[in-house]
This record gives sequence, structure tokens and C-alpha cells, in this order.
Amino acid sequence: MRARRAGTRRARHDAANPHRRLARRGPAPLGSVVCCPTARAARLGVSAPNTPKTAVRPFDRTSTTPSPASPVTHSSPPPRPDRPSPWVVFPRPNPGARLRLFCFPFAGGGASIFAPWARLLPPEVELVAVQLPGRESRLSEPAFSDIDALTPRLGAELAPFMDRPFALFGHSNGGLMAFELARLLRREGRRGLVHLFVSARPAPQLPLTDPPLHALPHDQFLDALRRFNGTPEEVLQNPEIMELIVPMLRADFSLGETYRYTPEAPLAVPLSAYGGVRDLEVPPHQVEPWREQTSAAFQLRMIGGDHFFIVGEREKFLRELNLELRGVLARLVVHA
Repeated sequence: MRARRAGTRRARHDAANPHRRLARRGPAPLGSVVCCPTARAARLGVSAPNTPKTAVRPFDRTSTTPSPASPVTHSSPPPRPDRPSPWVVFPRPNPGARLRLFCFPFAGGGASIFAPWARLLPPEVELVAVQLPGRESRLSEPAFSDIDALTPRLGAELAPFMDRPFALFGHSNGGLMAFELARLLRREGRRGLVHLFVSARPAPQLPLTDPPLHALPHDQFLDALRRFNGTPEEVLQNPEIMELIVPMLRADFSLGETYRYTPEAPLAVPLSAYGGVRDLEVPPHQVEPWREQTSAAFQLRMIGGDHFFIVGEREKFLRELNLELRGVLARLVVHA
């Protein structure tokens, strides 16, 4: 009887709060509900593809001994907040890390997509997954729809965690966030960035010519999602789920569709651009021009997968990423 009354009270609370109803479906990211792997969605990165079939072996942590954090020569960042920040997730905290890797998700994705990487990176690297508003643990918050508004907020919120050398990684829309954050840090004279990684994103100076979708009327927007053939029909037919995720999706589409590139001098840090061999929407000739955005070393790496090779070809991708991260760590030793 007591359990029945508790269930009745919970049902009443859930009826008044749709966010609780969705939360009770479990911790799966929204990207697992919304999956749009065709042309436009591929360009913006709205997807969470199936789990890769190949297992990924943890990084061999016996080959290298973790070292204490390298001294930072630039001005000290703001102190770490007393309470955990909603903007960052540390899947595997590593206080002795010499390098932090901040990871920015594709549109529709959240910090959870990077969690499995943490145990697979070199032991001196600490992964910091950026959690944007409007998804997963921040579902009730409005998502950012403008990169010019999001970038300074990222700069402020992530500053306390930039107390040692760090690199930025972003996939698709996340690559745009990482790039604009790198340029903001330079304009503000903040040092510590040692490498920029972008993947599955056209070079920012290239024009985006697709007609925008983010402002379509509701029914037309849902029809567009149907044409992508990645969102299950039962999700599209569920009003309470769509009520929660459509604003986030519109905002994420807007962030990529309304971006306007402003020319600046190339960054003075090494830049690596990754592309998928079978990515029809962001082919190699749109990834290669990233080299124009750095005056330092540039690497173009093509992975044998489609737009979401960071999931479908995770083992191959992380093998290449770890190779580059070891090179970054070696440079830190040389310049220490």
C-alpha cells in the first residue's frame, strides 16, 4: 500500500514536470534518441550512431609513468570553483595529468559520448568532457543557438580548469566551438593551449550554402528530421519527448547554420584536422583547408569511416589521436 501511494505521488510529480518523466527513462544521452546521419545532419553532427562493433583496448599504462603537472608559465587562471561545475565532466579524474584534453560534442550530443575515451588515452592526459546546456544533466536549461554568445561563456566557465597545458578537441559543431574558443583565448592573451584538434567539420573560412532549417515551422522541422531517416518514428510521434528535444535541436542547428567567419591571423599552435573517408558531406577537400588556420604544424588525418567515425571507427580514431597526444606530451617535456 505504501509503495502504491509513493508511486501515485511520483506519477503526479512527473505529470507536472516533463523533465522528470524523461529523466526516468534512464541516463542515455539525447543523442541516443536523435540520430540524423544524412547530409544536413551529418554537416551539423546531429547523431549518436550505434556502439562500435570492435572493442577498444585500454591504453598501455605500464609503458609510461604518470608525471606531476608541468609548471605553467602564464598568468594563473581563476581558482577552481568550490562546487562541481555543470560545464565539465571528468570521467576519470587524474590529478597528476600533465595535459588536459577538453572535448566538445557534435550537435545533439552531450558529454557522455566522450566518457569511454578516458581510460583509453595516455596516462598523462586527463579528459574533460564539456557539457553544454540543453542536454543530459542540463536538459532543463536553454541551449545556446549562437556561437558568438557561447564562446565567451565557454572561455569564462572553462578558465578555472586551464591551470596546466591543455588541448581542445571538437567534432563537427564541436570543432567550431573549439576553434572559436582558441581564437578567443588568443585575443584575451591567455596561454596554455598547446594543440587544437578538429574533426568532421569544414574549414571555417569555407561558405556553408545549405538552406537553414532551424527556423522552420514545427511540422516542417519534424518532416526534415524524418527525411534524415535517423530519428525513430516512435520518438517523432511522442509529444513529451519532442517537447524537450526540439528546442535543443533547433538551437544546435542554428549554431552551425548562422555562423559567420571573421578573418583573423592564423593560430600559432599546431592544428590537426580529422575527416572520414566515407563522409560524403564533409569530404577531404573541405577538411584540408584547415591548414590555413595555423602558422604552426598541420596534420590532416583521414579515418576509414563516415561522418561519425569517432564512434563507428573509434579504435582506429583513438589510435591516431593517442599517437598525436604522445607527440604533444613529448613537446611539453622539451619545453619544460
